Amino acid sequence: MFDRLIDPADLAFQLFDLADAESLTALPRFDGQDRDTYATILEAARILATEKFRNHYRLGDANEPRLAAGKVVLPPEIGEAVHAFHEAGFAAAHTDEIFGGLQLP
Repeated sequence: MFDRLIDPADLAFQLFDLADAESLTALPRFDGQDRDTYATILEAARILATEKFRNHYRLGDANEPRLAAGKVVLPPEIGEAVHAFHEAGFAAAHTDEIFGGLQLP
């Protein structure tokens, strides 16, 4: 199967060599984070994308979310993937740690 995810080496090059994301760790807000922290989080995101989202991207495109009776309706497989996304903390990636977020740049 063709891997539609960005190559981890390409992503690392873009984030760390071109954008110098690691320099953000010098800011007080990101104290305690480092390149290894970001690499671990990116790997967790890659696993989530591979295991929960990649197999259903066509299903999601063919059955876009809709609102019914005040609730968002998704195919069950997509709903499971979105739930896993939230459980992993990615929905609050930018939110302060004191509020349950990952406090990422």
